[in-house]
Amino acid sequence: MSKRRAPDRQRVKPSASARPRNRRSRLLAGAALLVCLGVGAVAVERLTRPDDNRLSTVAIPQEAPIAEAARFVPPPRAEPTYTETVAEARQLGKEIMEKLPGDVQALALAGNVLFAFGDPEQAEAAWRRIGELDAQSAEAWLGLAKTAHKRGDFERAAQCMQQLSDVAPALADSHVFFLVDSLLKLGRPQEVIDRLEPLGQSATLPGGARVTLGQAYYQLRQFELSADQYRQALDDPQYAAVAHYGLSSSLMRLGRQDEAKQCRQEYARLHQKEMQVFDRMQRAGTDEERDDPASLYPLLASFHFEAAKLYAIRGQRERAAKHAFRAWAFAPDRPEPRALLESLSPGESP
Repeated sequence: MSKRRAPDRQRVKPSASARPRNRRSRLLAGAALLVCLGVGAVAVERLTRPDDNRLSTVAIPQEAPIAEAARFVPPPRAEPTYTETVAEARQLGKEIMEKLPGDVQALALAGNVLFAFGDPEQAEAAWRRIGELDAQSAEAWLGLAKTAHKRGDFERAAQCMQQLSDVAPALADSHVFFLVDSLLKLGRPQEVIDRLEPLGQSATLPGGARVTLGQAYYQLRQFELSADQYRQALDDPQYAAVAHYGLSSSLMRLGRQDEAKQCRQEYARLHQKEMQVFDRMQRAGTDEERDDPASLYPLLASFHFEAAKLYAIRGQRERAAKHAFRAWAFAPDRPEPRALLESLSPGESP
């Protein structure tokens, strides 16, 4: 420890009466001073030593929630009910819209969150706002197509998908279902075929696209081609039941009653409860799976993490930390939330 230099002053020579009388008294005084210094050092060390137990449970201050990231302990696992999970997700979407109202990327995330958790009206508001900011935004056209399709406005959905094709063809191809399903429901099967058949020549079509083609050929009364498309979808577990149902209908039209009966029996085995032909294409599992909140936790964790990254990049570290912690609570095994928190520690760049 460096000694503090005293201000310059005229030194006063101590009088003889103030000096120690002998060498022994000087040694005793020095020893006493060393003892006092030692005791003082121990006291200071004890008073300033971190309490490990206290540090492991103390709440992170709001003004500095990202300090000492290496000492963060995992938050309690989040286990809200289905209703609470949906409410939290919707609140997340609305928060992003409020805090980053002029940010296209943030509004796109907000729209996706709200749409995924059953609030298409607010999702559409987010995507309309993007369109006002950027008329050529692919995210806006795709989002508007989704909401139009959801409410049954298939003409508008098809128009939005065509706009998307103009600005982002690859993205339109990857979400072609919203276009072809809208066209099919509008009674325009030839346009469906014209759109999907070229894609099938350059890539393997998924089962859903094969089922849609089967429906299109069926509407055109080309039952052999319809049956062929349904057969190609039988190996896709997600669409096998629908494909069996459609194939039975095409075979009935072709007069092949026995084969049609077998397909109907297989359909009944795969799905004991009735369903509309396209119902399975628009659902992510059965009703029971959708109502199980645990199945929604990974999705909400991803949305919280994406929000955390958005806030971090935009310098809003406190909000970034808040959502990173929440993502961690919903997905304790994912390393990304903690890594983001560590990147937000003082001295690090997000």
